[in-house]
Amino acid sequence: MGQEATPPGSRGQLFFALIWLLTTALLVTAFQTIGISEALGDEVTDPADAVAPDFSLTAPDPAEHPFPTVLYGGMLWSVLDVRVTPVEAFLGRAVIDVDLELTNSLSSTRLRVSERELKLIDDDDLVLPQGRFVDVDPRLTIDPGETFALTFRVQTGHDREPDPEDLTLVIGESDRIPELIQLEGDEPAHDAPIPLAVEATPAPMADPDDTTRQIVVELVGASIGINAGPYRAGIDERLAVVKVKIQRASPSETSGFLDVGFWSMSADDAEVAPILVTRTAQVDGNADEVTLLFAFPAYATSFELDAGAGSPSPRSFALVLPSGT
Repeated sequence: MGQEATPPGSRGQLFFALIWLLTTALLVTAFQTIGISEALGDEVTDPADAVAPDFSLTAPDPAEHPFPTVLYGGMLWSVLDVRVTPVEAFLGRAVIDVDLELTNSLSSTRLRVSERELKLIDDDDLVLPQGRFVDVDPRLTIDPGETFALTFRVQTGHDREPDPEDLTLVIGESDRIPELIQLEGDEPAHDAPIPLAVEATPAPMADPDDTTRQIVVELVGASIGINAGPYRAGIDERLAVVKVKIQRASPSETSGFLDVGFWSMSADDAEVAPILVTRTAQVDGNADEVTLLFAFPAYATSFELDAGAGSPSPRSFALVLPSGT
């Protein structure tokens, strides 16, 4: 006995039913994934955990490098060589090639750089035309510990034969404190972090997760500067890295003392919240080392750290600049 044919009208209804089911499934998936910033299937890592080892009280010393070197937000920039090709044609442009070596000094954080972050200026502070990277992408990502060599090229008709001794490489974003390297001449100045004296007496206070218990807060160290891990201080700002040891009755993965709102810092008359609060390490079994990062006005000279900000019984700790700074 042969199969019974499906009427044409039924085939049409079946087709539209299938389209409806597919559309509904896609809409359900879309609504379920709204607000998810990572692609499905990607491994998601807590940014604070990823960068925790990179926030040290000290910083790499650019002076240890054999070439003129500066540190900008965790990236070491070295000028290896400079070549100038003068122009002879009436409307031609001279070419300036600057060979650079970039080293990501961080252990956990990838750093991004762009050719737009570089410019050359002459001894009259005249900015030369925008340069470009040669034979590489205009935006680069440098992995932790990686070293990358490239050439930055500028073409200019301002001077038929530019003198490298009159030129300075400027590194930096428009809203951040720049770094400067003379292409030939004096070694660049280095702004090393300034260590602060800290009030190291342990202080008991209420546990933010259980007010019937206490935690003990102890300052380990602090420093201020213009670099902190991948961060670079903004114009008229400085950065403070503070290390705190917190002991509690029992260890836990999360706690209120890891919230940004638990901490604040007084810098002269400014009250600032931390940019970052992250657990750096677990020490002594039930004690955590926590790293705090603050940005504050550059003019400030008097500092105080507040723990339990907004709670009925906050505790304050003095952070003192060395005399003469």
